[in-house]
Parts: sequence; structure tokens; C-alpha cells
Amino acid sequence: MDITITSRYELLKKLQEQSYHALISINDPEDTVPQGIEYVHTGSIKPLFFHDITEDIDAHVSPSEDIVKEIVDYTRNEYFSKGATRLLVHCHAGISRSSASAIIAAASVGISPSSFVDLMYSKSGIYHPNYRLLELAEGVLSLKGFFNEARDRINVHLNGEWFDGNNNLDYKGKWYSGKKE
Repeated sequence: MDITITSRYELLKKLQEQSYHALISINDPEDTVPQGIEYVHTGSIKPLFFHDITEDIDAHVSPSEDIVKEIVDYTRNEYFSKGATRLLVHCHAGISRSSASAIIAAASVGISPSSFVDLMYSKSGIYHPNYRLLELAEGVLSLKGFFNEARDRINVHLNGEWFDGNNNLDYKGKWYSGKKE
């Protein structure tokens, strides 16, 4: 199983470089699925629309159990059961929603969170998976300890330099969550 994670801006390039059997396209609710995909992608597409947030905020679409179920069902039914080998997952930046969704997709077909997180970080070190999606996945997948295993393995790769314990990105004193101190 080959799962590739990318950003909205690198999506068409990835699709031109390699053929993928399936695509999970994660977008903000006010966006559309990126134009041009149909010209370079012949596999199935699962569009999802939600914001990259970890708590309920007015006028935003939070990650939900229904979204996690869609990721799991798509991976199992449209991807894995058909013998597909290459899945591409994208979100806006290719860092948070897409990496969490890729961990969920891998777990939905029996790959442990630790194994997939190690593989994911071996390809790139810039991921910070959306923890709310991972928390919700534990219940949807009925995998006790899934969230803790994924979070703990992610923190090993981040060496504690990025995560401050409140789901805020912090790298050497620079806040990327919009907060200033």
C-alpha cells in the first residue's frame, strides 16, 4: 500500500508524475475540488470539505465522526477492496488534515499507527496531523489506544519541538498558530 500526502498546490504535479488509483481531496468548505484533476487523474476521487481546526468554532466546519467514517469507508471500499495500490491524499498545505487522514486510511486496512507514522516521517518531516481527526478515528475504527499510539509516535518524530501540549505549533519560539507572545 502506497499512500502519498501532498498539498493542494503540488496536487496536479503529483498526478502528472505518477498514476494513483484513488484520491482523497480535502478542502475548506468555501473551496471546490481543485480544477484540472479530471484531466490527469483517472481513478476515483473522494472530496471532503472541512476546516483544519481541533475544536468547534462558530461558522467553521469541524472534523467529525462522519468525515472519519467517509475516509474509512472510501479506503476500504473504493481503494483497498479493489486491489488498488496507490492512494494520494491532499489538503491545503499537505501538513495536517491530509497526514491525519492518511494515518486513518492506513489504520482502516490494518496498518498500525506507529508503523505508518514512521513511514510518513521517513518521506518528509513537515507533518503535524490534526489530532481531532485522530481522536475521532479511535472510536470509528474501534481501536482502543489508536489516538495515544499515533500521538506518541508523532511526538517522537517531532522531538517535542513543535507541539506544546495544547495542539499549538511552536518551533523555536515562533508561533504558527496565530498566537503571539
